[in-house]
Amino acid sequence: MEGVYMIRRWQTRLLGCTLALSIACGCGTVSVRAGEGGEWVSLAPLNLARQETGAARIGDTVYVVGGLLAGAPFRATDTVEAYDIDSDTWSFVTPMPESRDHMAVAAVGGKLFVIGGYSADFNARSNVWIYEPSADAWSDGASMPVRRWELIVLAAIMVIGLALRFGYWSEHRGDPDFISPGLDAGFHDYWARGLASGEWTPPPGEDDPHVATTPFFRPPGYPYFLGLIYRITGPSIPAATLAQTVVGMIAVVL
Repeated sequence: MEGVYMIRRWQTRLLGCTLALSIACGCGTVSVRAGEGGEWVSLAPLNLARQETGAARIGDTVYVVGGLLAGAPFRATDTVEAYDIDSDTWSFVTPMPESRDHMAVAAVGGKLFVIGGYSADFNARSNVWIYEPSADAWSDGASMPVRRWELIVLAAIMVIGLALRFGYWSEHRGDPDFISPGLDAGFHDYWARGLASGEWTPPPGEDDPHVATTPFFRPPGYPYFLGLIYRITGPSIPAATLAQTVVGMIAVVL
């Protein structure tokens, strides 16, 4: 019975240690519940206080990986600490290849696997790293196929953007200002038509802005882009609107 009790006691202690490490690392303190029906006791604190860590156990060692450092502004860390259960001591091991927080951590076959998480710039990553305790070294694993949540958000933004664009175009395509744009839009349209055709005659009733013979008074990038569209499709407002939609979608992806 004593042997059975000791096994259960250590199983509970190890499980409690792993769970508590994940919860309590924000302030650097560590607690475990020793034995079935026992009380919480304090263990040696982490060397580096942090939160949003990952933790897993290999043998009699618990590894705490990465996380956000205490204090503002939040900064991810590549730090990895190893807790020796028998001696109640912490030690630093080789850090991860890059800083990470909110990653998944698992121990399989005597190795530590770190999966995904946020990088120091708060972007989700698909990397998988493998830590070999006997060599105190990291290696690259096969990355996850996609950063799923980013693709879902990106697709949602693009669908909403396309729907808004199409709705706006459907509602206003017959408006006079859409067919014959005025003010800045009209000036850009005139400039682009001249670039595409070489014909600089101003619209009826409009003064000649002398675009072809005077220095640019505003950045010429957009009129040249519009002129390229007109050169390919002819002076078409719908074609320009479609091109602007495509450029907007590319900007979302970037």
